[in-house]
Amino acid sequence: MTLDERKTKVQQKRACFICLKVGHVSKKCRGFVKCIVCGKRHPILLCPEVATAKALPPDESNTTHNNLNCTEEVLLGTLFVKLKNPVNNKEKCIRAVLDNGSQRSYVLKKTVQELGFNSTGKCSLNHLLFGGSSEASTHKRYVVNVHGMTGNYSREIKVLDQD
Repeated sequence: MTLDERKTKVQQKRACFICLKVGHVSKKCRGFVKCIVCGKRHPILLCPEVATAKALPPDESNTTHNNLNCTEEVLLGTLFVKLKNPVNNKEKCIRAVLDNGSQRSYVLKKTVQELGFNSTGKCSLNHLLFGGSSEASTHKRYVVNVHGMTGNYSREIKVLDQD
């Protein structure tokens, strides 16, 4: 595929020309992407210098770049919230980790015990881990009340306990 064909494909998908994700435009992209060929802010797939080069150096010609973000760290957002138990009026300020990629919400066993929440049941899960291994575990289910620190937000969420 030529560079122009790749650019057209990104445009047709309405994806960002910097991170290649759908949902925003390049001007508003907050992703850290740096081309490993020219050092500019675009993925190597959209680098004009690669398109004009006759061949990549032999040591890079067979390299696959699975992650265009060159940093090894994954930073997750956090938020201070209050957990409240309406049954006994106990509350605790906690730091919640915001993970958009997670499919479930978890709370420390110690925290639900401190606040006196009653379990609503159990859930057996098979956690698939990096490297292809898996781990079976059983978690208790809870419904907890999450409140904003200023009291202007409140929501019940279903969570599983975690050590």
